[in-house]
Amino acid sequence: MAVSTINPWSGGAVVLDQRPFLAFYERQMAREQAKQDSLENYFKDLGKNITSTGMRSQDVPGLLQKNKEWQAHYMQNKAAILNPKLDNGAAYNKYMSGYQDQVALTNESKQAYKNKEELGKLKFNKDFSYVFDDPDIINKIAADDLPIGDPKRQPFDMTAAVLPPKPIGTKEKEEFTKYVLGDVKPDKIPGAPINIGNFQTQTPITHQYSEQNKKLFGDRAADVYDTDRNWRANAVQAFKEVQHNPVLHDQLNAIHKRYYGTDVDNPRDAFVAKTILDHDIKTMGYEKGENVFGREKAMEAIRFGHQKQLKKSDQDAANSWVVNFWDQRISAAKSGQPKSLSDANSPLGRQLGYEIKPDAVLMKGLARNNVEPDAVYVTPDNKIMPVFYKYKEDYDPKTGKKIGTSIQTDANGNIEYDDQLSKPMDLDQAYLSLGYRGETKKQLGGTMQEAYKMPTNGANNQAGRKYNINGTTYTHDQLRKLYSEEKIKEYLDAGIIK
Repeated sequence: MAVSTINPWSGGAVVLDQRPFLAFYERQMAREQAKQDSLENYFKDLGKNITSTGMRSQDVPGLLQKNKEWQAHYMQNKAAILNPKLDNGAAYNKYMSGYQDQVALTNESKQAYKNKEELGKLKFNKDFSYVFDDPDIINKIAADDLPIGDPKRQPFDMTAAVLPPKPIGTKEKEEFTKYVLGDVKPDKIPGAPINIGNFQTQTPITHQYSEQNKKLFGDRAADVYDTDRNWRANAVQAFKEVQHNPVLHDQLNAIHKRYYGTDVDNPRDAFVAKTILDHDIKTMGYEKGENVFGREKAMEAIRFGHQKQLKKSDQDAANSWVVNFWDQRISAAKSGQPKSLSDANSPLGRQLGYEIKPDAVLMKGLARNNVEPDAVYVTPDNKIMPVFYKYKEDYDPKTGKKIGTSIQTDANGNIEYDDQLSKPMDLDQAYLSLGYRGETKKQLGGTMQEAYKMPTNGANNQAGRKYNINGTTYTHDQLRKLYSEEKIKEYLDAGIIK
């Protein structure tokens, strides 16, 4: 059909033929429709790739449900799927994701089916019997048999299953022991001290793990059994021995029943009990110490025995021991930090010096009126300072009955001290407190009393006075025939001469 029109650039009418354009337009529309039909057929035919052939029956219901939801999405979002520009590809992406999800499910199901077939073949192959020796194989198969998508399902790893377990060697055993023991330390159980002479003892110490720790070892072994296939295979082989060894069975059974309350019934139980048995290790050591009781008995003999009953060699040994006793404790005290008291009412003000470690013999020797000191210090000027607290009786406010005693404090909460008893001593007086020079009990008591009363005047100021040494009376001139003036002064200060 020809259409006439006017060309403004020409002088008359021009005729245009539009048939070629119409033919072109129709061809383009036909091509566009063909393209649209082809695209729609493509999406329709995607479903043909999804088939349950070769799948496990337990997975088919899940596939059908996914397919139903996928097709419904297509019908509801067809336009946007065919033309992603309408929603920036959201519907298209969801549609393709649903397709891939179905394909993945069918592939995983088919692979699981093949694995089960292969596993069935291995059952009759003696070379792969170790696969079924694993006690956990049944649980793994059961977990794999669950439908795909079940949160409890765990795919069966055929590659790992057919891989032979690695033998347990020295390195593996060392790592296992390191894990089982961890940072647990054995308890120290002391035995009866053995006297080895010179007031020294040797105490046997048994290093042994506690019952609680041995239970912990068993728990850790159970963790290894549950998570390590190699150790599980090792436990299975060891269990075969238990099945044919009544002695070993009874031994492991007693251990498992002791810590877990049940009999050994499977490789896991036996492995746990064997681990406890293998790590129930006892080692013996020795610790040196002092024979305090023997030393105190010896000192009692020195304190309360009469001087003339001691041989000179015995007395010299006793005196030497007393001096060494104090020297050791003073040196040990001075190796620490000096201590101070918070209140100015303490026997020496704020500064006490270095605290001496309490000792049964020392405390008993420094007792006043049968009361042992609460603490002992060596002062800055090298004196011995026994400290005695004041105590008060405590009564029940409701009943008025006495309920005990407690340390007495002042209004500021500071400890109050017994100033009559808490007085510094010279070293000689400290020596005497432990029976130095073998004084009798009566002599020692008098000496210690005089140590706090007698003025430290020189011997030259004692003219005309009578002196007493172990019950014998001397004049000053008689003493000078026996000792020098310095020695007389020293013995007066020490209370040896009264």
